[in-house]
Amino acid sequence: MKKYESMLLGALGATLGIVQLQVLSETSNIALLVAPFGATFVLVFALPESPLVKPRNIVGGYLISTIIGLVLYELLGNTPLSLGLAFGFAFVLMQLTKTLHPPAGSIPLLIMFSEPDWSYVATPILI
Repeated sequence: MKKYESMLLGALGATLGIVQLQVLSETSNIALLVAPFGATFVLVFALPESPLVKPRNIVGGYLISTIIGLVLYELLGNTPLSLGLAFGFAFVLMQLTKTLHPPAGSIPLLIMFSEPDWSYVATPILI
């Protein structure tokens, strides 16, 4: 029974977190929720002991991936090469800095497809 209680508690925590971010987004009129955050919530609430969901990994992984994505987007635009390079560089830098967080690996892809400006680092990523 403990297994199911843990699952339900994790699902409740993740659900409330997503709801709270979306309510804050709507009331502040600032986008605070991006798709990779859903995967982060799954990892945090399902595998809280995983080294991949420590605060250093979450914040560092998202920050590194966002900056790499924005730099390569500005330098090369949205091309298959820039997409691959941004993903690859983010992957390597997260490993080198010991901030690997798998959902953050999708941020360079999201950047290439949504073409945000540098404010994206602060909102929604760091906020």
